[in-house]
Amino acid sequence: MTRFYNFLRGVMVNGLGRTGVRLCTSVIALYLIFEFTRLTGILVHAGVEMLTFMLLIPLFLLGILLIILGWLRYVKRSDKSSEVLLRGRFGADALKSGLTGSAVSLGFLGVVVIGLLFLGTSTGSMLHFMESPRFCGTACHSTMHPEWAAYQNSPHAHVDCVECHVGEGVGNLVQSKLDGLRQMVALATRSYEKPIPTPIHNLRPARETCEECHWPDKFYATRLKVIPHFGMDEASTPTYNALSIKIGSGLDDEGAIHWHVGEENEVRYASEGNAREKMLWVEWRQPDGSFKRFNRMTPPIGELEHTEIRTMDCVDCHNRATHIYQEPEQVVDRLLASGDLDIELPFIKQHAYGALIDNYKSSEAANVGIERRLLNYYSRNYPTIFTAKQVELDRAVDLLQEAWARNVHLGMEVTWGTYPDFANHHGDGGCFRCHNENFVDDQGETISYQCSLCHDLLTQDSPEPFSFKATPDAEAEGEEVDEVAEG
Repeated sequence: MTRFYNFLRGVMVNGLGRTGVRLCTSVIALYLIFEFTRLTGILVHAGVEMLTFMLLIPLFLLGILLIILGWLRYVKRSDKSSEVLLRGRFGADALKSGLTGSAVSLGFLGVVVIGLLFLGTSTGSMLHFMESPRFCGTACHSTMHPEWAAYQNSPHAHVDCVECHVGEGVGNLVQSKLDGLRQMVALATRSYEKPIPTPIHNLRPARETCEECHWPDKFYATRLKVIPHFGMDEASTPTYNALSIKIGSGLDDEGAIHWHVGEENEVRYASEGNAREKMLWVEWRQPDGSFKRFNRMTPPIGELEHTEIRTMDCVDCHNRATHIYQEPEQVVDRLLASGDLDIELPFIKQHAYGALIDNYKSSEAANVGIERRLLNYYSRNYPTIFTAKQVELDRAVDLLQEAWARNVHLGMEVTWGTYPDFANHHGDGGCFRCHNENFVDDQGETISYQCSLCHDLLTQDSPEPFSFKATPDAEAEGEEVDEVAEG
């Protein structure tokens, strides 16, 4: 340690050398302090980690450079050989070689080892931190906050961002860092788009991401899905749609949902502006290897341009598999179905929905407006219920405020409906982008668009979720038998 200390004193030959040594030692001390607070959980903040890894490492390298430049200047101005200068700075004994080398060489070796250890551990920690979801979501807080909020409440919240956005291999790692530099420039100059445009055209192929866990050749049986809806009446009356969903696999015959992503089927399409929302034409591979194309008739495709011919994969339907944004009515229906919202509150569906869709100018205004709308309505119109169900009302306010904050981000111009989910067919989106009567082939045939292709409707707007399982009573069954007999 003494030799190391003496070596540092020896290279502090001028202002540059002294500044370099002080900078290097300060950086290492700060790094150890920050790492201790991070590992012990005393201070966990993305800003501190960015400071630790993205500022301290360059400062350390700058310190090394200053030490070198200081020594070179010292040599140049003294007009003496390096050996003479070393003897003058460290003494003749320090230059004598022993079994392990001279004191100067050992001091230099110690500096090199400490420097390499610092650079190695800090660089490794930096790369690990930069691949963490917390870095992706919080380092550029205002820009990425909508995606971070949606990610934390998604089915893939425990899957690291880099699993889909970076990929394996040095090439993908380097490309991601280059993209990151471009994004940092856009952030610094505020030249990024609002909201963040989708789809992401350079996202890794689903074959390398989704299919690591969900592969299309795996057979998925038909699944039952019961979708609850609640009315805007006083009782928020529930009705249910029950669907038998034909998931199947990529090896199935045409008619199962996952047929679309089977390698041997290969569905391709082009879309307006490459946005994957309004299709221009769709084609799929025939058994003989040729492609059968369906062109959109209205408006004629010749009027619109495209540059991307895309082969359909998982994300063409599951485009919001992780960064999921809900519609306001969907939010309220799910809260009521789960029991989180008390359905015994009169007109709760109507006023919860109304509180979410009001035109608020800020998140603070939304919090105040949601609370005011619900509490004022019940205190004026149902004072007894307001008093008896204060806990339920407070919980309703909290849940609606949280839902608004997850789905609406005014700073990035994200509001209800900004990012549609194509894994359904609300309006003319989702399945209906291709499955509609406007797509016609050369023989005048259209793409099939019957509902029963992908699911069977077991019940619709039923007052009971499983009414399709009900057994007809004996009387009704007898009447039916009699009618058949008379026929």
